[in-house]
Amino acid sequence: MVKFEFRNLSDQTTGFRIYDDRFSWKSGATMIVQVADASSVSLKFQLQSLKKQVANLQDLIQLIKLIQSAIVSEFPEGSTGYSLSFIDPAPVPSIDVILPSRVMEVGDEMVFDVTSSNLTGKIIAFIKEQDVAKVLKDGRTIQAVGPGTAYLKVGTKQYNKEFPIKVEAPMTEKVEVAEVPESEGKKE
Repeated sequence: MVKFEFRNLSDQTTGFRIYDDRFSWKSGATMIVQVADASSVSLKFQLQSLKKQVANLQDLIQLIKLIQSAIVSEFPEGSTGYSLSFIDPAPVPSIDVILPSRVMEVGDEMVFDVTSSNLTGKIIAFIKEQDVAKVLKDGRTIQAVGPGTAYLKVGTKQYNKEFPIKVEAPMTEKVEVAEVPESEGKKE
């Protein structure tokens, strides 16, 4: 079998028929048309010359009509010389990190939560700027080390996101405290 792939990049899902078989081509999906090796060279050339991807409904309908016409003219009804199948688009991965605050003071520790979907593999968290902040061994606690901006990187090797964290020097107030002798403070 010789395989040809066509992608529906439009935001439309459409249905069509070839003989009595009904098909639905979803938005983002890839249609795979396979024809027998013994098919005519003109059919293979015709399928090869078609657009490999379409971006709007008008082009999608035109592509479907051309594929239908090529298959119907080459194969009699009920033939096993062709097959159509679809590969649905891969779901988009997402990562969300819940930080209590994006500003920390030197010496502070902050626990963060990670939620993800459509991700495979172990999710790790790390910070390159180790002189500003670091992720502790539990993998979900940030410790502020020095002033500056650090970027918390969370995800897998294939998909990850960065979240900025600002670390400030600790706030210190100089308050003068005057000592008052006990005897003056108490009136008898």
